[in-house]
Amino acid sequence: MLGAGRELTVRALVRSQGFVLVVRETATGRMTLPGGRVGEGRSVQGSLQEHVAHQTGLQVTVTGFAGALHHTAHPGPVGNVITLVFEAEGSDPDPTSTETFDRAEIHHPQWLALEDLAEYDMAPVALRDALLERADGPFWRAWTR
Repeated sequence: MLGAGRELTVRALVRSQGFVLVVRETATGRMTLPGGRVGEGRSVQGSLQEHVAHQTGLQVTVTGFAGALHHTAHPGPVGNVITLVFEAEGSDPDPTSTETFDRAEIHHPQWLALEDLAEYDMAPVALRDALLERADGPFWRAWTR
C-alpha cells in the first residue's frame, strides 16, 4: 500500500473491564493486538474490522485513534512498517465469557489484564510498553525488536 519496502498495518485496542483483547501470532507464538496488513486498495477501517472478525470472531466498531508505531528493521523485503492502533469496541466485549471466541481457535484470542501485559511475550515490545505507559492521548513509538 505504501510502495516498495513499506507496509501499513492496523491493530485494534479492544478493552473491557480492565482487560485487553489479544491474539497469538501464528508464525511466532507471540501475543499481539488483533489486526494485520492493509492490502492494496483496501481501507484502513475495513481492513481492521476484517482482521479482527477473522482472528477473534468479534465485530468491532472503531471509536478513536490510540497511537502509531514505526519499525525500520523488519526482516525480509519490507524495510519500513507503520502500524496504526485504533480504539475499538467489540460486539461481545465480556472478558469473563467462555463462549466469546468459539469461531476463532486458530488465533487463540484471549483477554489479558492490562497490568499483566508486562509478563507476556508481546509483539512488538514497543506496543506493549506503550499500552503499559499510556497516558491520556495517542502514543507514538519506534521499535527495533
